[in-house]
Amino acid sequence: MHKIQFFAAVLFLLFLPSLALADRVNEALAAFDSGQYTKAYSLFLVEGELGNPTAQLYLGSIYEEGLGADPDLQEAAKWYLKAAQQGLVQAQFNMGVYYGSGQGVMQNDKEAARWYRIAADKGYTQAQYNLAGLYAEGRGLEKNEKEAIRWYRMAAEKGYFRAQYNLGVFYANGQGVPRDIEEAVRWYRLAAAQQDGAAQYNLAVLYATGQVVTKDEVKAARWYRQSAENGIVPAQFALASAYYKGEGVMRSPVDAYAWWGVAALNGDVAALGNMEELDKELQKDRIEAGRQMVKEIYLRLNP
Repeated sequence: MHKIQFFAAVLFLLFLPSLALADRVNEALAAFDSGQYTKAYSLFLVEGELGNPTAQLYLGSIYEEGLGADPDLQEAAKWYLKAAQQGLVQAQFNMGVYYGSGQGVMQNDKEAARWYRIAADKGYTQAQYNLAGLYAEGRGLEKNEKEAIRWYRMAAEKGYFRAQYNLGVFYANGQGVPRDIEEAVRWYRLAAAQQDGAAQYNLAVLYATGQVVTKDEVKAARWYRQSAENGIVPAQFALASAYYKGEGVMRSPVDAYAWWGVAALNGDVAALGNMEELDKELQKDRIEAGRQMVKEIYLRLNP
């Protein structure tokens, strides 16, 4: 019995350091979550230097965002790399982002692709999406549209709206797959349901032109509005045109003026020209109402 008790005591003593480390990490996480960034930084630094990958990941974030320490992207990259080398998938993805953008490290598409691939193979959705983009553009690895589609599909099937939209584009254009507008529409709808403005705009165009789906000006206007509300400038212009012509909506030159005004503020020169023409057509009080709407919509979309 004495031997068993002695052995248990030795084990307990051996576990004391790891328990202390876990307590310190938990304390650091609690401090970070409550906004006590300086305290969190101090605790994470001790743990990071001892090799804790979670602490190293948080140190990278702290240096990246300047929370509890001065912003330093090189230091952020150093700590992300340490965590990534220990297999932390978030850090591996972050290294892909850093190498792809040249943040904190020398820009290197091959290294970006390598880290994205490591994270993507572990099922990290955004890494799959970014890896697909590199294959599509031929950056850091040989251009391969079939591989791009394969990785986009993996991310899309997990509900990532950007991958769903891009997969729709590939099917619509016949890139790497036989052209299939119906399949494109299916992916656009999935992305549009998640408020992807570009997918909403593409659906609006399909309904407006009657491609594959039955031509439906009401549905086209509805999708143009949703896309316009999500900041897509061509949709803002198209919605204005629908209001001016009364296509799918009740004709309203004032609403047309408002949405052309928003598009113009977002850099659409043609929209500005249409506004100038409406200035000649509308009465002064209608112009003032339109200008007020421009201001209200623009501020709502750009808080």
